[in-house]
Amino acid sequence: MCKPTNDADALNRIFITSQVEILNSLEDERIKDVQYNGEYLIEEGNKIWIGVSRADGSKCDRCWNYSPQVGSFAEHPLLCGRCHNVVIGLPTRDPEDLAKVTQSEAKEAITQ
Repeated sequence: MCKPTNDADALNRIFITSQVEILNSLEDERIKDVQYNGEYLIEEGNKIWIGVSRADGSKCDRCWNYSPQVGSFAEHPLLCGRCHNVVIGLPTRDPEDLAKVTQSEAKEAITQ
């Protein structure tokens, strides 16, 4: 079966969603407010349950994913944790210098 810690990260990228949770069992309390849901029969009589609801958190201004981390970073309050790590890793440059950057320099900076 799925390993919740690894597979949920892969599934949210495959499905292009902000959040995926893999549960070992259904809890009535957790699923009662899930608007879109269904139970499906898969191989050898096993069943899976799929529910779709809004992701937790606020929308990141950079990647548009919803994350509870948005608002956690004082220097970039509108970014999620992933985008915050990217932005703080970018070299700071004077705006006038940015206008002079060639396409090859830009590609090199992205691949570093």
